[in-house]
Amino acid sequence: MELIERYTPRARWFHWFIAAVFLELVLSGLLIFIPWLSFGLVGTVTRLVHRIGAVALVGGSVLFALIRGQITWDFIREALVWGKEDLEWVKAAPSYYFGGDPRMMPPQGYINTGMKLYRLAI
Repeated sequence: MELIERYTPRARWFHWFIAAVFLELVLSGLLIFIPWLSFGLVGTVTRLVHRIGAVALVGGSVLFALIRGQITWDFIREALVWGKEDLEWVKAAPSYYFGGDPRMMPPQGYINTGMKLYRLAI
């Protein structure tokens, strides 16, 4: 069976970079927001790590958009362009996710409507 590459190695690397920075922001944010979790570690270092993570998240995204502008535009455009099949997907999804017949789901393009909704959320 031949494997088809859906995402490039660069896209996968960027995905995991963003995921790692996001987790770092969640953990450092929890330490700042709930000090008793930190066992005395909250302070200048935790706040500095949190700020570095925020700069990495925003800076990495902006850098990617500047370097790979067409890919970024395609990413945004895919989330904003909706068709009849997307509305059918929204209607069929609840039944499918609660044990319905997968054959009732309408055909989708490169990304499905759930992924489009997620992209709009981020």
